Amino acid sequence: VQLTILDSVIRFWSPPANQPIPWVSLPFTTLFSLLPPQSIITVWHALTLERQILFVSSSKSLLVLTSEIFLSLLFPLSWTHCYIPLLPTFLFPVLSAPMPYVRASERAKERRSEAVRQR
Repeated sequence: VQLTILDSVIRFWSPPANQPIPWVSLPFTTLFSLLPPQSIITVWHALTLERQILFVSSSKSLLVLTSEIFLSLLFPLSWTHCYIPLLPTFLFPVLSAPMPYVRASERAKERRSEAVRQR
């Protein structure tokens, strides 16, 4: 749809119904097979409210994949805050930063970090 107002031309478009986000080729079925719909909605809600989100898994590839998928679900919005798809151990203190973030960490590293913090 195209609209002309004075000297400006405004174009509205939407992606085709069978390909809602054509430039993102991520396996969304993986996310929906790993998490129940209510959990996906909860994480999406936290993203739209710009909360701190930490994904934890024993699989590095799933961490990065699910983080990317969740961020792509924000379309047409985008995440403009801190995004670390795989958080190295030496950056764990960053988790206490008072800002919105999406971060992911391996389960084994997270347990080691908790043990160090409790000493």
